[in-house]
Amino acid sequence: MIWRLQKLGILCEIEKGNIGIQAAIPGKYPLVATSEDRKTHNEYYFIEPAVCIPTVSSTGHGHASLNRIHFQDGKFSAGSILAVCTPLKESSLNAEFLYYYLSFFKDSILVPLMQGSANVTLKISDLKNIEIPLPSFNDQIFLINKFKEYIEKNELLKSELQHQCDLIKKLRKSILQDAVQGEIVKQDPKDEKTSILIEKIKKEKQKLIDSKKTKDKFPLHKNSKEYPPYEIPNNWQWVRFWDIAWCYRGHNPPKTNFIKESKNGYIRFIQITDFKTDTQAVYVPINKQLKLVHKGEIVMAAYRHIGKLSRNMEGAFNVALCKINNIEPFNRDYLELVIKTDLVTGELLAASERGHIPSMHSEHLLSLWVPVPPLSEQERIVAKVQELMQTCDALEKEIEQSKIQVQHLTQSVLREAFEGK
Repeated sequence: MIWRLQKLGILCEIEKGNIGIQAAIPGKYPLVATSEDRKTHNEYYFIEPAVCIPTVSSTGHGHASLNRIHFQDGKFSAGSILAVCTPLKESSLNAEFLYYYLSFFKDSILVPLMQGSANVTLKISDLKNIEIPLPSFNDQIFLINKFKEYIEKNELLKSELQHQCDLIKKLRKSILQDAVQGEIVKQDPKDEKTSILIEKIKKEKQKLIDSKKTKDKFPLHKNSKEYPPYEIPNNWQWVRFWDIAWCYRGHNPPKTNFIKESKNGYIRFIQITDFKTDTQAVYVPINKQLKLVHKGEIVMAAYRHIGKLSRNMEGAFNVALCKINNIEPFNRDYLELVIKTDLVTGELLAASERGHIPSMHSEHLLSLWVPVPPLSEQERIVAKVQELMQTCDALEKEIEQSKIQVQHLTQSVLREAFEGK
């Protein structure tokens, strides 16, 4: 193929979009905005196939980036924060070819042209000076068809990889469910009877009651089931959550007390966002009202993100979180496993979905049924689940590597095509 370098301003008419996106009046014509989905407008301004390029950074805050550009044909409008590039008829440039080219090279061609310290923007005058390698019109059509064919195959492959990820998620859920139904390890008649374990737990609970850390009795929540949901091995026993654990919500100090740097007399204040990142860490003055959690202990979201938990937190925690304590000698790792199943998280989510913002009632949690195996079997279950979850981790890692390889292959093929090789 023979490639000619031409400036975009010679090949296209480049103009600013015709309407502020917020001022658009819904109608029958597509309105190209910065998002992937089209909005609508009651009038049209463009009638030829065109490429629409956002002229403002996708991330803002002094950082130059473009998530996507757009191809649009037919009658349409475009937001005023986009530049509409319409190929001139005499240029022999196909708009769809330009779309594929600029989409592939946007980070190396378009993003470096964006300027500004706060509002990072792309000037139309700079767009006009971009040089585009231009094959013949027939070669453009040939490449477009090849791109579409390859992209379709690529999407099918990515869809299959995503399907495999979904299967692994289902496998994880199945492993947890099998674990709490006595189907993941063999029962051992030599194990100490569960009834003996429960008696030990009762004695420890009485100590907690005496020290006023928990109560002797709790009201049975209206959403709790009257009977256990399924049969378990003969040497297991069903109990209520309050028989093997106790819990309490956190405390919210005034936001005016928050600081972003740690110092003497302050403690890390844990919120649900801290489960994923430390970038929003805050600290509050130490006082007796704060509720504390230490690494290794279970703290769970009780608001909006019901059931999401962490055992890596250290500090005070807010009221949207709930600390769940196992009563010794009940195994804490097994308790975490139970919480992740439909017996706990599933039931809490099913009830919370009825409200506008999902939230959990502690009484509901404490009223749930928990299957209790012998202590030794709890330990074997935890070990087996960890082993199987590590296998799932390895499978997911392989799939992620496959996704990266597909992406690299896609880039390699498209680059060779665009470079005329």
